[in-house]
Formats: sequence, structure tokens, C-alpha cells
Amino acid sequence: MERCNLKNYPAASEADIVKLRSDILNVDADLIDGSITQHDLKGKKQFHSFLSSHCKIRHYMFCVKKCGKATCTLCKPPNLPEDTFDSLHFLPDPEPDDGDKYKSFDQLYGHETSEKYRPSLLQKPGSGHGMPFSPTAQTAKNVEMGIYCSECEKPQVIYSKYVVRGKKRTELQDMLGDLF
Repeated sequence: MERCNLKNYPAASEADIVKLRSDILNVDADLIDGSITQHDLKGKKQFHSFLSSHCKIRHYMFCVKKCGKATCTLCKPPNLPEDTFDSLHFLPDPEPDDGDKYKSFDQLYGHETSEKYRPSLLQKPGSGHGMPFSPTAQTAKNVEMGIYCSECEKPQVIYSKYVVRGKKRTELQDMLGDLF
């Protein structure tokens, strides 16, 4: 971390948020303040047109840039000289270089990139234990039973101080069957 020069910026103020909402309404006047779900935005053609011509949407970033077209009714013409504006690009997605490192910003800036190297999209190697969680040796000894939560569909573990056998185990399974 010593080689990183990280900067800490203050969060958006209430006035900044109100200004952003006002600007969004300028993009599509049919938007209602507070209608922010995908379902609410589904039929808003002007809003989607703005997103496709002025924005780059990624899992970890959202970039907005003026389109630079004189005929655009959504953004004002750039204040920069045309050649300077044309040299500005959206932020690139990270891409791996040789080994465990990523290509530098300078190598990627101005080139078309995609999210295909996003860590959450890459296949993780399977575990050899066959359980949907990563147990330690002690945890595995104390686990009585594993179940899947019906709401979040994630595995949950049932611990027991003592081994549950026979009639008590059947009662436990029946009770869990009624719950899930």
C-alpha cells in the first residue's frame, strides 16, 4: 500500500444530490423523482438513449462523458479544444498482464476493454471437500447438518454440542422439513 497514493474525497452533499436529480430530469422529463428501479426505467427511451450515447456502465464503475456532437440536445458542447476532447476516453477496465499483475492504465487507456476479467466473473477452482462452504477442521467436527435457506438460498450450518442420533435426529429432520 505504500506505493499507492490514495486520496480521500468527501461524500456528495445533499445539494449535490438534488442537482444530480435535476440534471437527470433534464435528460428525460418523464422520469418521476423517486422512480429508480429497473422496472420504472424500462420504457424510458430518451433515458436509455442517453445511457448508450453518454455513459459507460460497469459493475464497479459508472462513467459519464459528453458526446461532443453539436446536434445533441442533452449535453452542452465541450469547453475544450476539439482535439483535446477527442483524446478523452472512458476509464478502461482492468486486464491481466503476465502473471498476477494487471496492465498499466497507460497501456489500456484509449483502447476498448470489457469486464471479462472481473474477478467475480472468473471461475474459481473447485474445493476438494464437496461442501458449499469452506470449513476448518474444528468447524467440520462440530457441524451437525447443513441446510439451504429458503430466502437467500445460501447454505446454513446447524451446530450441535452433542451428536444427534436416532429419534432426536428424525425429529430434527421432520422439524426442518416443515420449515423449509
